[in-house]
Amino acid sequence: MTGLPTALRRSGAALLVLLAGLVAAGAQGYSPPPQGQGYPPPPQGAAPPPPQGYPPPPPQGAAPPPPGPAVGGPTMAPPPPPAEAIPPPPGPRWVWQPGFWAWNGYQYVWAPGHYVRPPHRHAIWIAGHWLARPHGWVWVPGHWG
Repeated sequence: MTGLPTALRRSGAALLVLLAGLVAAGAQGYSPPPQGQGYPPPPQGAAPPPPQGYPPPPPQGAAPPPPGPAVGGPTMAPPPPPAEAIPPPPGPRWVWQPGFWAWNGYQYVWAPGHYVRPPHRHAIWIAGHWLARPHGWVWVPGHWG
């Protein structure tokens, strides 16, 4: 192992330790927890819990919700973009993607611009922009044209 870099030797040693731990755990045997233990059963006549990750269904006969922006969408215009100093490109054919205001669910946050390599020689970057809609603002992402 004289020609291997130190980091590679260390990562190889870490991999061996990890594999040895997995083998040892397998030799002891894994048994899942017994069924029926943990949470008590639900009371008789109780409705089953709603599936995780989904909102509960609306009550029977309820009116549909009013149209509006997606939950957490901005209702005010983004601020004007700050002046951004564009550094020289890191190499030929690199394209500057300008910064933009992103919505984090509570407020606009600035995402700074950066250079990227285009997917092919004649690709043109079309920057994203915010679009005003009747019930809020919608982000139209940038794309290669």
